[in-house]
Amino acid sequence: MKKNSVTGRNNIVANRDVNNIFQMQAINQEVELGVINEIFDFVIKEAKCLDLDESKKAFTSDRLIHIVKKISINFCEKDEIVEVKQYFTNLYSKIHSVEKSFQALNEDDQQSIHFYVSSKYFDLKRSEMKPIEILKNLADIFMPPSSIKNPTYVSIAQSIVLFFFDDCTIFEKTVDESNEQLDLFADL
Repeated sequence: MKKNSVTGRNNIVANRDVNNIFQMQAINQEVELGVINEIFDFVIKEAKCLDLDESKKAFTSDRLIHIVKKISINFCEKDEIVEVKQYFTNLYSKIHSVEKSFQALNEDDQQSIHFYVSSKYFDLKRSEMKPIEILKNLADIFMPPSSIKNPTYVSIAQSIVLFFFDDCTIFEKTVDESNEQLDLFADL
């Protein structure tokens, strides 16, 4: 007479439970990616309804001085500095639209996006890429694969990255920005 066993690899119920857990994680990841795509679809829609005069007012001289300082901290080569300044110049209206759209999101969505962007930034930074390559590669993470050659998507994706550069989510911070940031581990 054969004994039934429920241990190890022959445990059908346990294998089913593990498969269910992996399926749930995959489904949750798909849902989160869908949310991100939906958010950025919203950004693209908002960019098309942009008031250019309002965008110009958003980039005050103080803000431009801040951006120039941040660029000089993060990009050492002259041609890279010129390139990043050109990105900001060409995309200022789209960056403003991204900012308006981002501010309209609830705080949880904002935190999720900040985490996602900073996580991707640190992944690229650990790969020891040059800062300009990181900036360009970060834009790729916002591109739906089917739109990688669409100039509108490319410019919006780069605008999103520049927005997060400006708001200090990614790249090195200026002295003023570092002083303003909350450090959870400061008193330990």
